[in-house]
Amino acid sequence: MDLTLLLTQTKTAVDIAKFIKSSSDTLDKSGQKLKLAELIEALADIKMETAEIKSLIIEKDEKIESLKNQLKLKNDLIYEAPYYWMKNENDEKEGPFCQKCYDASKQLIRLQKFGTNDRWKCHNCDNVFNGRGNTPKRKGMKEISRGFSI
Repeated sequence: MDLTLLLTQTKTAVDIAKFIKSSSDTLDKSGQKLKLAELIEALADIKMETAEIKSLIIEKDEKIESLKNQLKLKNDLIYEAPYYWMKNENDEKEGPFCQKCYDASKQLIRLQKFGTNDRWKCHNCDNVFNGRGNTPKRKGMKEISRGFSI
């Protein structure tokens, strides 16, 4: 993709069209056909280059949208040990989300209620989280309390 090339090809096509128009009386049929063929070739090159530029613009637009979404996520994600919360449009917290999954692979996995009290389980990594004021009660199971692995 080269914008300079596209502009050069466009100028060439315009120059050929002007030449054909201004010398239609002086050119014989074979000369007109030759110039017309050159014009068609120049226009085809322009069309190909324009398609490449359009594709590149779409790709850049998608990248910009992705970066905007990443920035929004970074601004809206709140860490309160032992898990993450997401701030919604009304500034309310949604979640909680698994701290391990997000920190390791940037996956926002919603935690599910587990048992009684303030206990949550991630069905992706199988970690169990204890909320504030809740201490682990079962041995042999990975449990995280206030951000620390027990």
